[in-house]
Amino acid sequence: MTDIRIDGLTVYYGTTRVLNELSLFVPTQNLVAVLGPSGCGKSTLLRSIAGFVAPKAGTIRFGSTLMSVSSVQVPPERRNVGYVPQEGALFPHLSVSKNVGFGLAKGKDSHKRIAEMLDLVGLADFKNRLPHQLSGGQQFRVAIARALAPAPNVMLLDEPFSSLDAQLREELRYEIKKILKDSKTTTLLVTHDREEALVMADLIAPMKNGKIVQLGSPQDVYNNPSGLETAISTGDALIVPAIKTKAGKIYTALSATKPLRGESGNVIIRPEEIEISFKKEKSNAKVSEIEYFGHDALIHLELANKIKVSARVAAPVAVKVGDRVNAKQKGPLRFFSKN
Repeated sequence: MTDIRIDGLTVYYGTTRVLNELSLFVPTQNLVAVLGPSGCGKSTLLRSIAGFVAPKAGTIRFGSTLMSVSSVQVPPERRNVGYVPQEGALFPHLSVSKNVGFGLAKGKDSHKRIAEMLDLVGLADFKNRLPHQLSGGQQFRVAIARALAPAPNVMLLDEPFSSLDAQLREELRYEIKKILKDSKTTTLLVTHDREEALVMADLIAPMKNGKIVQLGSPQDVYNNPSGLETAISTGDALIVPAIKTKAGKIYTALSATKPLRGESGNVIIRPEEIEISFKKEKSNAKVSEIEYFGHDALIHLELANKIKVSARVAAPVAVKVGDRVNAKQKGPLRFFSKN
């Protein structure tokens, strides 16, 4: 059990810079999710930590032990890393128990460790089955057990749920998080799925253009994003034009008044931070569309100057398309200057 410390990590593929002086800290026994779009360098980061890719510059440490620097590379087999690729990559001709024990030295202790891992992932009764005889979720749990069997210092998960259907992904998130917590393993998960990151992680690290742009708890990153793109990557976000006065007051199309001058920019508003009410004499919005999800709904609104926002409200829905309503912001004002 150890932490991961990455400082100034730079990686090139040919002449293309994929990681750009990236720094990240993963505390011991924490699960950190690196969240970002395809092509931002997430998988390259994992491969660098595992030792499959040599950096051009920067360092990777497990605790106080240096694993990687431009002139010295500890080989992958000596890093004690558990790695789960996107497809799980089980050996199709080996039984569940043999898959789990593949990286263990042969002997009595290996049989005991295999049994412990199968108990941990709830597959003790499936030890003699072949991978094709398992469901997708069971196959994934085998892959986790195999990666954990050698008691790795760290676990690396590369888009682990991407090949599973939505319902199975949701079910497995809680199970896998519990398994990793019970094993007390420091884990780095990379994903493009914001819900996956928010639900599973102790800390979220949004990534952009080969760099980590923020690190914080899911609640902190969601409520206080470092920029517009980070806000969008972590949840539904409304970007609304705003003016900030010298006194620090911020005005938007949802404000009752508007200043004559000030700094132009945008504010980020989450749909659940907009409150709507029936006040015809004070109405400032028209309901243009309603998306109903059963437990809640998105009420799409058109404000002055054709500015559009959306309010998330609990069901049942009390408005209909065409209604005039009063919309106001009840959340924090996150202002970002256009400069």
